[in-house]
Parts: sequence; C-alpha cells; structure tokens
Amino acid sequence: MYCATMADAQTTYAHLRDGLDWPDGGPGEQLILLHARLPGHRREALTRRVRTALSSTGERPERLVVVTTSLLDMSLDIDVDVMVSDLAPLHTLLQRLGRLWRFDHIVRPDWLSCDRPRLIVLNPADHRGHSLLPPAWRPLDSPFLPLATAAYLARRPEHPLTLPDDVQQLVEAVHGDADALARTDAALYRSHTLHRARTRTEEHHSALHLVPPWHDTLSLSDLHRQNLHPREAATRLGAMPRRLLPVYRTPDGRLTLDAAGTQPLPEHRKPTTAQIRTILQHTLPVPAAWVAGRARDHHVPASWRSHALLADLVLLPQDAGDPTRPVRFGRHRLHLDDALGLVHTED
Repeated sequence: MYCATMADAQTTYAHLRDGLDWPDGGPGEQLILLHARLPGHRREALTRRVRTALSSTGERPERLVVVTTSLLDMSLDIDVDVMVSDLAPLHTLLQRLGRLWRFDHIVRPDWLSCDRPRLIVLNPADHRGHSLLPPAWRPLDSPFLPLATAAYLARRPEHPLTLPDDVQQLVEAVHGDADALARTDAALYRSHTLHRARTRTEEHHSALHLVPPWHDTLSLSDLHRQNLHPREAATRLGAMPRRLLPVYRTPDGRLTLDAAGTQPLPEHRKPTTAQIRTILQHTLPVPAAWVAGRARDHHVPASWRSHALLADLVLLPQDAGDPTRPVRFGRHRLHLDDALGLVHTED
C-alpha cells in the first residue's frame, strides 16, 4: 500500500498490525513498513527483503503486506498481486501500475477475486463526495495534479486500462492540455489557473539561472554570476533535509547507537573509517525546520566537527531508560520507534 505521507504510512501500519487477526497473535514477517525516516541500515535491510521476496526468482511468501510511501517508486524489479494507493498525480499512478503482475510465470493466490491486475486508488473526499486533499498532502505537489487525476478517473468509462496503449491519452488528459478537463468544475479550474501560474514562475526562474551557452561565456566568472539562493535550487522546495543521528544516553552519561549501550560513540577521539560508516548507516533525513530549535545537546562532539560527513549531523539524544520519551526541538518533538521509525509531533 502506497501512502501519501510518512505519518499516514505509520498510522496505516499500526492499524493493520493491531486491527487485523494475524496468525500466532501478530504479523511477524508478514507486515513491513518501509519509508525514508528509518535509519539507513534498517531501510536498506527492509528494501533488500522486499526486493528478494517479490522478485522474479525469489521464494514468494504466502502473504506479505508492504506499507510504504513514494520511497518504493524507485526502480525495483518486483511483482505484486494487489496494489492500494492514496490519490496521486496520474503519472505516478501509471508508474506504480508497472509493479502489478509484472511477471507472467507467477502463480496468483486463490483469494484473488479478479483475473486481471487491479490498482485501488483511495480518493479523499468531503461529505459531498468532492475530492479534498488533506492539509499534510498540499506541500507534496501541485494540488491540481491529484485533483485532476481524481476528476479524470471519475469521468472515465469503466473498462480496464490497456498498457502501454492508453498511457499517452491518459498523460495528455491530465499533464498536457488539461484546460477542457479543468473547465468541468469551478474549483478545479481555479486550481488549474494557480498550477499554470506556478509552472510559468518556475520556468521563468529556470531560464534566468541557466548556465550560459559557450558563445555567451567570456570567462569563468560568467558562470558564477547567477543570483540564486540554495533554497531556490532545491529539487523539492521546502524539503531541504538535515541528517539526524538518533543516539541513546546511558545512566552514566555515555552516548551509544543502541538503547542497550553496546555501540558507544567515539566522543573524545576522531572516529575511524569503520566507525564513520557505522554512524552514517544510523542517520536519517528530516526537514531542516524540524531541528531548527536545536540546543547544545544536539550538536556533534567536537572531535567530529572537522569531518565533512559528520560535522553537519544533528544528534537526537534519547533516554536509554525511556526511549519513547520525545526529544524537543522548539515546537517539534521527535523520537525513534523500533517499529514505526522516526515519529514526529508538533505543538
């Protein structure tokens, strides 16, 4: 199941884990939560497990439920029987369709009630049935694209898609000249107008800051005269991640990478290459705004500050005796949960 945000994925995972009747009293190996705010070593292990279990040659499990985010849109050669996705832009849904029944030799389970691949799209709606994006979804992409996708799918005749034959028509209807679709609804038309204005603004900024062609370049200094702030050059505006390192403070004041205290941090000496690799494998990305209110306890040890890969890390010092207690960064509170990954709340 694809969720729009990591908070949605965590909530969905907890609901499936606690609300379904699993054999042996729990999901065990049958339920996986995979998103970007897991420590690197755990994220890599879970990705490897999904890739192995759902590959063309792997030993396919009888049941495996994967709750994920757009992280799994990466190029993984996997095959799934049924897919459920939160509403997303049409090109994203088409990309995800490529994971359905990818391999012909896979024997489908008996519980499947249809003889063709099926993608179920969850459309958030208000009490009148009109699509309404949750506030947490709005920074992800232009609101027009998922709203136009919902409007197009609702008006489309009910017959199966044929891929790749129908892809061109589908993409052009939403991502091409969508004026005709937008005019079918006043709210959608207003969203389309804002979307076009935003697109033109981004294209204008892009044209201003392009590297000049060779015939307009008289010296190397011409390549450095672009008045461009780093945040305007971000591939995802507003994201600007920082690397967070969850650590645990033991009763004797030491910092370790695990609550049991078996992996102490090299606080008073320069880390070795192996230690640096281990440290980086425990980091995860977070928005810079979440850790803007950091205090002295969140700074890395002085012996790390001369290393390019460690100097900008932000520590998340959790109590080894009570690791579920959130650590406060201004109005943001964070803690690393063993099952859910990084949990964020805000005052």
